[in-house]
Amino acid sequence: MLQTMLHHPSSVRIARSVRRRESAGFSLIEIVAALILTGILAAVSTHRLQNSAAGVLDTAVTTQSLVQELGRMRQLAIRSAEPHGIRFDRTNGKVTSLTFYRRTPVGTTVRVGTARDLPTTMNLITKDTVIEFNTEGSTQAGTAFLVSASKRTWQITVAPLTGIVSLNEV
Repeated sequence: MLQTMLHHPSSVRIARSVRRRESAGFSLIEIVAALILTGILAAVSTHRLQNSAAGVLDTAVTTQSLVQELGRMRQLAIRSAEPHGIRFDRTNGKVTSLTFYRRTPVGTTVRVGTARDLPTTMNLITKDTVIEFNTEGSTQAGTAFLVSASKRTWQITVAPLTGIVSLNEV
């Protein structure tokens, strides 16, 4: 009798409908869990992308400002007939801030304005400790240094005879 029940047409229909229901698709809980995980991953990756983009933009703006400040120090040196320059202040070997100064006729240095801290995302690479413009607006030796953030790098060059400052993306 058990065998006849197993092969009975209604038993086969019930078994088929149970199999269909099991393989019919995902449950609501599985779909909600997948959506929550996707949302979390999207939020984390968007936050990282925004931080990276903000760091590059901050460095680009600071680099442009540095080029303008170098030009301003050159102009001040010519106008005031006193050498002006920028000192690169280091912490643990990394340039962390810039100090603008002028050199008096007796040789002492006087700060011009306030020191500027560099963004933590910015990496400024130079072997020089100062860039000083003499009264004609030139420097004793030309210099070039690199500024980088994320995957972008800029080169700032100060020409030795003219003191002209240029900026190029490398």
